[in-house]
Amino acid sequence: MAFITWAYASGWSQTQRDPGLFFWHQLIAVTGVLGLLMAAPKVAFQALVMLLVFSTDGFLAPRRTSFWMTWSRTLIAIALAVYWVGPQMRMTTDTLIGQFLTVGTMLGAVVRCSVLVTYFRSMQYRLSASNEKLAIALKQIEDLARNDDLTGIANRRGIMERLQQCINTARRSNTPFCIALLDIDFFKQVNDRYGHEGGDKVLRAFGQLLSSQIRAADHVGRYGGEEFLLVLCDTEASQAKVLLERIRERTESLPWSQMLHKELRVTCTLGAAQYRQGETAEALISRADVAMYKGKATGRNRVVLA
Repeated sequence: MAFITWAYASGWSQTQRDPGLFFWHQLIAVTGVLGLLMAAPKVAFQALVMLLVFSTDGFLAPRRTSFWMTWSRTLIAIALAVYWVGPQMRMTTDTLIGQFLTVGTMLGAVVRCSVLVTYFRSMQYRLSASNEKLAIALKQIEDLARNDDLTGIANRRGIMERLQQCINTARRSNTPFCIALLDIDFFKQVNDRYGHEGGDKVLRAFGQLLSSQIRAADHVGRYGGEEFLLVLCDTEASQAKVLLERIRERTESLPWSQMLHKELRVTCTLGAAQYRQGETAEALISRADVAMYKGKATGRNRVVLA
């Protein structure tokens, strides 16, 4: 025990291939106990109990094979020792001192095993708690990676993942769905007149408006700048137009003047496209983008279907 304590405290164990020192633990313990068995076979009971206790150090083995190889050889050594000194082995319970020794040995074995079990159980609890904290942290990181800080809705990465999931579903089940690109009209003028802080307020309010108007099965995300992307699952073009018209009207009627300035008026232009079998996400977005710019070219504040 003095050697093992020194090996850990001095850092020597860290220079070995097996920092847990399983080999040294077993070599010292097993050799010492087998030596006791051979030298004093009358106390073989205590020696064999100690061997069972030392087997609990198997958790230090770098590999499962290391443990089984070590203890298969130990069992062979025990068998040879028992064959050699077997006639002299006995339970030392014929005297009061022997009885105390036997009970003490059993008590020591139980205490050692209990301490090990308690120690590693507490390690399991701490590891479990750490894993829970790590899972929460990873979930927060994933949310940050997929959500837009300003608007609180999905960012480009998040909404593109949703779009790809919808495409995969449509390919398997041949169900229709639509997307829509939305652009806030004359947003640059909002930034120029009210500053970026005013522009951010408009973007936040617009993101909240979109979240409140779509259905539970639909998805919305900030595609970039003042552009937003809607993914309308299990929806045909005629159904999408009704929903998008409602969003356009709601945007126009929102009391923007109470938010920044009495003269502020915000509208949006929407371009929509229905998915075609075999179409990629990029091709689908490109068709919606063309429809949106067609709406801008014809006066803005309108819905255009590709």
